[in-house]
Amino acid sequence: MPRFRELPNYHSTSRVGRLRDRMNGDAHGAHRIPRPIDWSVSDLDCSLAERRGYSMSMACERMPISIEPDELIVGMRTLLDPTGEETGVWHPPVPDFFRDASERESIDWGRSTSHNVPGFQKIVTSGLGELSARSEAKLETEADQGRRDTLKSYKIACDAAGTLFARYAALARELSGGAAGQRLADLEKIADACDHLVTGAPRDLHEAMQLYWLTWGLIVLEVGCLVSMGRIDQVLGPFWPQDPESQASAQELMDCFIIKCNDQNELWKGKSLINNEVVLSGRARNGDDATNAVTWAVLSSLDRLNMPDPQPSVRLHDDSPSELLHTVCEMWCDGKSQIAVFNDDVFIPALAGAGIDLADARDYAIDACQDVNIFGKSDFFVAGQIDLTGLLLCAIDEAEAELSWPDFLAGYEKIIETDVARICGSYNERMEALPGMPCPLLSVTMDDCIERGLDHANGGLAVRDKGVMLAAPVTAINSLAALKAAIESGESNLGEIRDACKANWTGYEDLRRMCSKAPKWGNDDDFVDLLGTRILEFAAHELWKYRTPDGSRFLSGIHQAHHVSKGHATPATPDGRTDAQPMSPTLAPANGTETKGPTAVMKSVAKIDPMIVQWNSSLTMMFDPGSLGGEGLDKFESLVRTWLTMRGPQLQINAVSGDTLRAAQADPESYQDLIVRVWGFTDRFVSLDPIYQNELIERTRHSM
Repeated sequence: MPRFRELPNYHSTSRVGRLRDRMNGDAHGAHRIPRPIDWSVSDLDCSLAERRGYSMSMACERMPISIEPDELIVGMRTLLDPTGEETGVWHPPVPDFFRDASERESIDWGRSTSHNVPGFQKIVTSGLGELSARSEAKLETEADQGRRDTLKSYKIACDAAGTLFARYAALARELSGGAAGQRLADLEKIADACDHLVTGAPRDLHEAMQLYWLTWGLIVLEVGCLVSMGRIDQVLGPFWPQDPESQASAQELMDCFIIKCNDQNELWKGKSLINNEVVLSGRARNGDDATNAVTWAVLSSLDRLNMPDPQPSVRLHDDSPSELLHTVCEMWCDGKSQIAVFNDDVFIPALAGAGIDLADARDYAIDACQDVNIFGKSDFFVAGQIDLTGLLLCAIDEAEAELSWPDFLAGYEKIIETDVARICGSYNERMEALPGMPCPLLSVTMDDCIERGLDHANGGLAVRDKGVMLAAPVTAINSLAALKAAIESGESNLGEIRDACKANWTGYEDLRRMCSKAPKWGNDDDFVDLLGTRILEFAAHELWKYRTPDGSRFLSGIHQAHHVSKGHATPATPDGRTDAQPMSPTLAPANGTETKGPTAVMKSVAKIDPMIVQWNSSLTMMFDPGSLGGEGLDKFESLVRTWLTMRGPQLQINAVSGDTLRAAQADPESYQDLIVRVWGFTDRFVSLDPIYQNELIERTRHSM
């Protein structure tokens, strides 16, 4: 059966091959420059919001631009942090806009920088000119000066983006003077498209993709990093042609677009390659299945091109086409670890159960760390995190040596309760004490920022809830099981285990062996699993008690990113883990502890009440690729279908052997296309820090 419903026999064109080679060779990097230090709008006599917009204007007027050979979709990141340091990828490299250090310190950066899912549906439907006009119309009736300043900044930002489109149109015309044949036609099309997009809404697929791409890049420039593209198939679906001949050209355009999404890869190597995320399929706002031709086109491009970005989150549900699940499983088994699966039958009810409008809940998208957001309406990232393992160590430190198990567990829950109150209270204090950083271009795309005259970080969003992470869950769960087993059996007590952990188990080897043998998460063992579900559900319910100053909710997400560095910063724990040993990503069992197969792992995770988690909850698993051929693929697909039926939330898969990873360590040049899932991000294995490479090698691999 063909892997893809649309154009099953399509093959990448020679143009696409050349573009892929240039992108993988980082040829476009020659155009990047550190943003000149003297670029500044800080002396302009206007509000901070307006200066933020004018900063984007200056960048769009002055940044280097280039149209590379063969390109159909144009635009690239050319400005870097003024220092030229690699770490500058995290910071907006736009010209200075603060008047002085005091003004800089008066702003809360955290509410507006990164992990955003802009409203691309709005900008592609309306165009820059319409969004600017709406801002001007609202300005005419707005009396509040702060809101007037914000609305002015929106028009400035839209005009800035238009300036960049006009520059690309002019460059395309200039280049067309020396072109002939097909390249002349390409450049004329680029010039016409960019001219129109200065103010106009897209008229065809090429223009829709061009507007999508260049505004994405500008929002990255504005906020610094980690901007996701949202439900791209729903935005581009209306532009997809119907006749087969045009569909072949459309697929080539999609290939060009997907290659463009890897524009910043060399900047991110080894430090979380999550430039962007795309969301495919799922429920439409009316509840119907949303799979369309663009769903298949994106998957086809990703399959053939095999590049790290964009990372597709495929939303599945009970009414999803069977061939979509089959295709995802085939791609996983072929090593396409870029894909993550989200279960609509978990996240939609959880979002709606938290009070979010059902149509909005169906329209969720994913940010760069695999967190749920409402597409173009919310920014759930991030009010804080509850470190379940760190709090457990605090509870052990504070407990009496001979404390009973029930009393200890009650004390631990009390500490969680106190920390939830502290986190929510601290976030609320920051909201009331400091305004968020204005981000005019991002905000103008989001509901209801124009209508309210407020920036997305300052109360403008239609859905203003914030997420709180329940972090380091598995180490905490396994440690609870070890403590319970030791205390209830009388073989040890809190005092002895506390001393053993502080000694990093030195001199307590027998006790460590006993704690290591206690039941572990991921084996469908209620002794440990129900302890885990109790603590996670307790913390989530505590979060639900609190509201932000405007009455919005705190949503819970189970998440452990940066699990290796988190482990390095965490001392020995009661589960037998030694000081600095890596943790596991989110709900994945600790390395080497799952002993009863993949179904048991999934059953442990599925015991968590799916209604408590609105924001994030993922399981990452490794499989031996040698077991996934023939009947193995059928069994694997049945396993994934079972996961969805059990209402497992989010699933991420690596299908790669330890031998292959070790060979890649020894000969990286021969494995440049080996892409692996680390946690919420994927990257080329050979680009990862050796500590992450080794952790991936140590993970348990399941067989079918």
